[in-house]
Amino acid sequence: MDDWGIPQCNTPTFGQVLGCGLADLRDSNNKKLVGCSRLYTIAVSESAYLIWRLRCEWRIEREEDQEKLHMVAEIVGQWLAVTNMHLKLDCLMMDIMRYDHKAIDSELVWKTWDGVLYNEQGLPENWVSQSGVLVGMRVEHLPGCNH
Repeated sequence: MDDWGIPQCNTPTFGQVLGCGLADLRDSNNKKLVGCSRLYTIAVSESAYLIWRLRCEWRIEREEDQEKLHMVAEIVGQWLAVTNMHLKLDCLMMDIMRYDHKAIDSELVWKTWDGVLYNEQGLPENWVSQSGVLVGMRVEHLPGCNH
């Protein structure tokens, strides 16, 4: 972890960012990690979009003023907000009554977010399908893939 508590990882290449939707992560037995692959796609694509958006904001709205650079806490906060939005959408998209066969499987949602939620041990066992359960992510829990 760096000075701000952000886990360090390998920087993806430009090609890996563009192809993040094709992620096929596997364990040591060559078994596909569907949840981890999905979380990787979400994290990389949203991070790339956030970088682009923040750069445009700094160059256009802030007129490239070095004194108006985005603060680390602001960037992390925006990234967490977008990631939490994906988590909430996943939980909402599991509604079979509303989405019928297009609904997301609860097992896929669980596998995607397992190991990265804040206070995961304190959540009910069926948190993915329980309305009103507030779940989220914090910096010191990113990333984590335990399956």
